[in-house]
Amino acid sequence: MSELTEDHRRIDGLCQLIQSTPWGDPRRKRAVGSITAELARHAEAESRFLYPAVRRRVPGGRNLAADGLAEHVRIGHCLTDLAEHEPDDAQFDLLVTRLVFEAHEHAAAQERELFPHLAAAAGAGELPALAESLRAARRPTALGRGVQQPEPGPMERSLSGGGALTSYGAAVRG
Repeated sequence: MSELTEDHRRIDGLCQLIQSTPWGDPRRKRAVGSITAELARHAEAESRFLYPAVRRRVPGGRNLAADGLAEHVRIGHCLTDLAEHEPDDAQFDLLVTRLVFEAHEHAAAQERELFPHLAAAAGAGELPALAESLRAARRPTALGRGVQQPEPGPMERSLSGGGALTSYGAAVRG
């Protein structure tokens, strides 16, 4: 699960970046694009690899996976709302706060509950195979559907055209 924990730290760093960038600064919009791209890649990796393993192996795994996917939906709604506002809009700040909260809660719940349950229930060879699948999913073109590693310039264009949000929505739907 270290691959997903690393994703959580990277997303936390992007959240800190957006929070530390001054109100109204256009770089905040680019940061949202980067967060959107990172979350899209992360959500698709979880949907394709983590949640199926949780459903198969963990007692009550169907509910745990459903909870995780519901968190993805809440984050996706927040990202959609953020795309409709500019960095100098007070609503933008409220939505950033909500996004940071939702992303933090998602990561904390996984690291506190889901990952330990899966580690305890998985077969000996399953965790290494899952880790390899997650590592492969980090490769820029591994997940398909146009999800790429975040890059500030292209992500800003993607966000303004809806591409990153479309990718996030596709990742959430699996």
